[in-house]
Amino acid sequence: MTGETETLVLQEERAPLANLEARAISAWFGDRKVLDRVGLIMPAGQVTALIGPSGCGKSTFLRILNRMHELVPSAKLAGEVLLDGEGIYASGRRITDARRQIGMVFQKPNPFPTMSIYDRTRLGQPGGALSGGQQQRLCIARSLAIRPRVLLMDEPCSALDPTSTRVIEETMAELANEVTIVIVTHNMQQAARVSAQCAFFLAEAGTPGVIVEHGSTEDMFGSPRDPRTADYVNGRFG
Repeated sequence: MTGETETLVLQEERAPLANLEARAISAWFGDRKVLDRVGLIMPAGQVTALIGPSGCGKSTFLRILNRMHELVPSAKLAGEVLLDGEGIYASGRRITDARRQIGMVFQKPNPFPTMSIYDRTRLGQPGGALSGGQQQRLCIARSLAIRPRVLLMDEPCSALDPTSTRVIEETMAELANEVTIVIVTHNMQQAARVSAQCAFFLAEAGTPGVIVEHGSTEDMFGSPRDPRTADYVNGRFG
């Protein structure tokens, strides 16, 4: 099979880019409400960055987008998550179907989570053979192996050096042509570099997290409507 033929086959097998939408999402851990009626459209073929200080519900929201929130026994949820208009929490919808279409890359790379220490070392490879950046790229490749339509990334560069971070960001730019990407980041420069749109989360004075403002990244960083957004993206708090 020629390279041209292989490319055509891959193009034929690739699912169309997906729109992801959250409608009026509220979330609880036990009696503690952590998100309040959050709504956001994450357009197909774009990178959406979720920004905001720690504890405002960004990562919880990200996990809700592929039903990982359900892994916490005390977790509760209200609202809808729609993948191309179809609810991933709909009655009869299998959780495995949602996670097959909506993949996830975590903050700390763990390329071989089910392998024993013996299995990892039995080929004579040293434990540190892969750098942090290489491990994270391997995790991204593993997430893409099942051809998800959406890729969620929870602070994928927080433990990486600047060079590895740049490579991951370049990878994200390439992947945006193939999958819809949603990334949580505390790095404002990264959000400005990689995303087409941003959503600013905030939880004030013990209240649950909400989206204060969302829009194009250019507008959010250049002319935000809410003074709290301006303060955050300019480093005055958080």
